[in-house]
Amino acid sequence: MTYFKIKVFSSALETQGSKFQPWMTQIDDLTISPKPPSSTMTPDLKKLDEVITQCVPSSLNLKVVVFDDKD
Repeated sequence: MTYFKIKVFSSALETQGSKFQPWMTQIDDLTISPKPPSSTMTPDLKKLDEVITQCVPSSLNLKVVVFDDKD
């Protein structure tokens, strides 16, 4: 991330939000997209909340995927 900042590059990342990484606070445009029920994966909402809490609010987007009625 330091290299990007030195070169004046913008950064973007999309993640399912299952694990926080300290460098995520340096991302210019961070999108968290938890897995919906239709994926048959059970998201850990407590962990997701912890990840969101640690991120920079001004650069954070929450992407909600709607595939079927379960979602």
